Amino acid sequence: MKNIYIAFLLFSSLVVSIPLYAMPFGESNIIVSGDNMLFEYSVEGQIVQQIPTPPIPDFTQIRDLIVTASGEVAIFNGTSDPELNLYNPQTEEWRSFKFPGWSIVNNDSNGGIAAYGDGIYVTDMMADGNGIIRFGLDGTAQRVLEGKDYVDLTLGLDGKFYALKENTSFVDIIDPELMQVIRTVQLEFAIDVRGIAVNSSGYIYTVSWNGEFAKYDSNGTQWISMPGAGSINLVDIDIDAQGRIVFHDRNNILYLTNELFVEQLISPQAINLPVVYSASSFVAFSKNDAIVQTNPNVLVSSDNRMFEYTPAGQLINEITIPSTDQVRDLI
Repeated sequence: MKNIYIAFLLFSSLVVSIPLYAMPFGESNIIVSGDNMLFEYSVEGQIVQQIPTPPIPDFTQIRDLIVTASGEVAIFNGTSDPELNLYNPQTEEWRSFKFPGWSIVNNDSNGGIAAYGDGIYVTDMMADGNGIIRFGLDGTAQRVLEGKDYVDLTLGLDGKFYALKENTSFVDIIDPELMQVIRTVQLEFAIDVRGIAVNSSGYIYTVSWNGEFAKYDSNGTQWISMPGAGSINLVDIDIDAQGRIVFHDRNNILYLTNELFVEQLISPQAINLPVVYSASSFVAFSKNDAIVQTNPNVLVSSDNRMFEYTPAGQLINEITIPSTDQVRDLI
């Protein structure tokens, strides 16, 4: 285990005009929430656009957000009567979903959201029903893993759900197809973790309310700890397939690093966001690499046909290849 005490240099981002019109997200950018606003930032900390938000009374109570494989922002907002809100940046349209009995403990950083296949999953914590709620984009909804209280939920780049248990250092690793807990790991030395992100090898990155940024292996053993990461009250974290890591505190500071820099003990870059928020903010990369990489099916070619099979060997699709030449390979 490596323990490091670090200091951050604060770089003020450029003051620029904010486009108020909608446009598709840049592939390398970051989506940030604040109060009843959404912003797209470049990785240099410059505002690309401000995203118009709907007139929802409790939209200020954003709990978490992700970007789906289709490029929509999915937002978990609210407390006693939450909503799932989806925004399409190309059409500027919003869609909202609710579920009876869905609620969350009223803590700024509580709440998690993840997507897999054609479903969006959110945490549910209160007495009249808890666990995880799956929203289908066709309007259906179902509660799963009842009896469990999770404060954060993410889809790792390894294709598994990781759910952080309330007031503990335990993380449930969940099969997203069966929605069953595969195993549970305890994060070594972890205190008051509020956000988790997982790379393709199952390494876990966390941010804590006390300002610690840490890395753990797939068994929960701590590899790197950076106490006092520039400020306290770290609330959310995300990672992409290129190994870039972004995390955020409640004081409008965005932290950018990557897995190589973490291994080399190079301090993250800290960027003061130019817009002041009065509530905890959440962050997500604009391209959701985890969702793109989670199709477990297998493609097989034979003659001029291609077949799609599930891992269990069930044929689900057959496609004619428009060529009479010999197929040599496919991806």
